[in-house]
Amino acid sequence: MDGSGNADASICTATVFGVFEQPKNDKTDSGSSSIGSSSSAGMTDEAERNERLVQSVLQPAKNMRAAGYCLYSSATVLVFTLAEGGVYGFTLDQQLQEFVLTHRDLTIPKRGNVYSCNEANSEGWDDDWKTYVRNLKLGQGETKKPYALRYVGSMVGDIHRTLLYGGIFAYPSDSLRHPDGNLQLLYVYMCLLCLVDHLFVIVDTTTTLSNRHLTFYTWYCNLQT
Repeated sequence: MDGSGNADASICTATVFGVFEQPKNDKTDSGSSSIGSSSSAGMTDEAERNERLVQSVLQPAKNMRAAGYCLYSSATVLVFTLAEGGVYGFTLDQQLQEFVLTHRDLTIPKRGNVYSCNEANSEGWDDDWKTYVRNLKLGQGETKKPYALRYVGSMVGDIHRTLLYGGIFAYPSDSLRHPDGNLQLLYVYMCLLCLVDHLFVIVDTTTTLSNRHLTFYTWYCNLQT
């Protein structure tokens, strides 16, 4: 549950999800141990089955077949992408008790006027990031217009606003508290990365998100990246 620390304050929360296709060589099934087998053999079969299940998740984000989030706020909004591309948003109709397509073929606007990050960590940022944020605030970036700070503290809430209105979301590493960053790779970063990549965001002039990050494997999940 993303934003669970804000739930008691009635600030938006969300469920983040990603779906991998089961590897073709994975023969995992619920009946892995045969009737009459010894307990030790059964334990071995169970351990092998569990290992196959783990391995089925240890895949790069580019192998995800679907990813997205369900945001719970003034409205309940489901945003997801499929492997074929395209990002779609559905809003829960309280009377019909069904999700209705409200955002077809979502894309992030090329420009926005809001940046979103936890400036409480700014003392530990590197000089380049400090300079970049300062330029945004002073209107010394490419647009020559000052950006406003909006930070919910629930990542999906900030991502959702950025998706609709444009702007910047970042959680940079800092030398004081989060030297490796603070986004969980397995169950947050990879899922949202897959979705954002399908919005055709270019992170610099030569490299797409797919080339840079979608090849990360989930066995890095113990790192905060």
